[in-house]
Amino acid sequence: KARETLDRMIDAYKDGNEDARPNVSAFTAVLNACAFTQGDTVEKMEALQIATKTYKELYASDYGDPNQFTFATFLRVCSNIIPPGPQRVSSMDSVLKQAARQGKVDDLVLKILQSSLSAEELQTILPCKTSGKKKITTNDIPDDWSSSLEASVRSTKKSNSRGRSRSRQKR
Repeated sequence: KARETLDRMIDAYKDGNEDARPNVSAFTAVLNACAFTQGDTVEKMEALQIATKTYKELYASDYGDPNQFTFATFLRVCSNIIPPGPQRVSSMDSVLKQAARQGKVDDLVLKILQSSLSAEELQTILPCKTSGKKKITTNDIPDDWSSSLEASVRSTKKSNSRGRSRSRQKR
């Protein structure tokens, strides 16, 4: 149903209704619906096909660029629908590389990766040491991987990590 709503928005926009112009959030909402599809294998594979089509369509469109939430949500699709194994790792690696190229890897993206892949699998796709880490953050990855995040998101993370360090020192 989420995809049908997006299709109606696209059709209305193409028919001249400027107010119906879909944005990144509309595409991401479809991905989110797919990520939480319940049902048998056939229904989940259909959801994966819809999510993949929607993700690719957003890239090819002029409706906006995927943001960190789009990448995190598509990673959630991969995690929830693709069974553990090489296909899941490959798919998640591909999404991570796209997010990194655009500078949109945030802590949520990293959290989903860490909760979806084994430590060994994670080590193969991240450029940092991951073994033994309870939580991987943007401080562990190259700066350019998160360079396009809104300044407020980056500064909040930096100040939060500094604030935690200072509060520990005071104890």
